[in-house]
Amino acid sequence: MGIRSWLRGFGLDAKRRLPQSVSEPGRRAIEVVHEIIDRIDDLLLEFAGSERMELIDELYYGLGAVMCGLAHERMLLEGVREKRGAPAFYEEMRRELGNGLGILDHGRYYGGEEVVYHPYDGTMEEFEKLISICRKLGLTFTVNGASEYFPGHSFRIVIRKRNT
Repeated sequence: MGIRSWLRGFGLDAKRRLPQSVSEPGRRAIEVVHEIIDRIDDLLLEFAGSERMELIDELYYGLGAVMCGLAHERMLLEGVREKRGAPAFYEEMRRELGNGLGILDHGRYYGGEEVVYHPYDGTMEEFEKLISICRKLGLTFTVNGASEYFPGHSFRIVIRKRNT
């Protein structure tokens, strides 16, 4: 079975005629996506067993790296740049953490009163500790899968002062 059948929820399970309202850049991007899907489906037919698994692993990693590059390009176009420094609460949070916390990996500061982390995984105990420290310091956090660090591999935690 190819991957196109899994893409129904994204509207990519079949090539469709695009409406005229789709811009030229959008049209070209969709064409590239369909070319990638077709090429991957062809490759999946060529390999079986452990070779197929190796192919999938390499594609998963490689396409994640491509998504990382696209995410960083988007940030540059939006004017989002990593900055020196940190929010006022950062040093106090670090003191509370002591030896650190595994889920606070790949930290980034883009300005303002928030800090962003991009971990690959996290345990319930790590989240419990983060919740405890945030409550103590008057902070809050959100977690989502839209990590620009390595899309599809890492997730995003944004920590900020409560009511900011």
